[in-house]
Amino acid sequence: MNNTPVTFSVVIPCYNQGSFIKEAVDSVLAQTFQDFEIIIVNDGSTDETTNWILSNFHVPKTTIIHTENKGVSSARNTAIKAAKGKYILPLDADDKIAPTYLEKALNVLEKNNNINIVYCDAEYFGNKTGKLCLSPYSLKQILNDNCIFVSAVFRKSDWEKAGGYNTNMSISIEDWDFWLSLIKSGANVYKIPETLFFYRKQPASRTSLLKGAWARSYQQMILNHLDFFCENVLFLKGRVRQTFFLKKIRKQVKNKGICYFIALLRYRMLQCCEIIKFYLIFPVYIHHIYQMMKEDRK
Repeated sequence: MNNTPVTFSVVIPCYNQGSFIKEAVDSVLAQTFQDFEIIIVNDGSTDETTNWILSNFHVPKTTIIHTENKGVSSARNTAIKAAKGKYILPLDADDKIAPTYLEKALNVLEKNNNINIVYCDAEYFGNKTGKLCLSPYSLKQILNDNCIFVSAVFRKSDWEKAGGYNTNMSISIEDWDFWLSLIKSGANVYKIPETLFFYRKQPASRTSLLKGAWARSYQQMILNHLDFFCENVLFLKGRVRQTFFLKKIRKQVKNKGICYFIALLRYRMLQCCEIIKFYLIFPVYIHHIYQMMKEDRK
């Protein structure tokens, strides 16, 4: 590998997705900003076609690393560890980016040292088309839903400080877990208001095949960032809140500190306050309805 530093390293894990890799790489090679490298990690593919394609894949600025299968988190970490770029863009092997994505992300990051994660609007392509609807980023939103897709740009130095992608997130939502690692350390997020990322929705994607295993991923993510979730327990809702209060979580954190139980107490106190508030205000509502009915009879 050439050791000359570059501005961007685009890292592409590939597991049995060789038929898509050229389209993904071509979208990077077509960038208006050209100071980048591409690192593909063949994550122990078992598909003969994928292995043949990657063994014979010779394109500019591209390095291929072959490893045994360890999962997408480990594959990204392997690529980023070898990366020479100041900035990292993870790209899945079946997705692609618009020609100006690197240029516009660089413009934000170079002018704003306080910005750590840059992403953009996105669209589906392939079997499904249309806008990829993501909720606007906020701390409350990212705690409850992954509102930043995997192909956001960040500094390699921030990846190092965070300790990389958690390899215990081997099933799904490993990107969400990583964003939390950065955000809980003070990372700021910026969204470019333009469609620069394209997500291929496949009938048998990694996410759809493993929906039954998401519960374990949610539990592991909460355990990975237990203090952060405890600190923001009043923000939690829906599936994340349900998972946070599972007996399985309580059992695993029983001997790991008091923060979880303080969070549980805070949440129960909030519930009590809401109940008291309801009973205090309820008679006022009844009186208001009664007055309205009296006026209607006149």
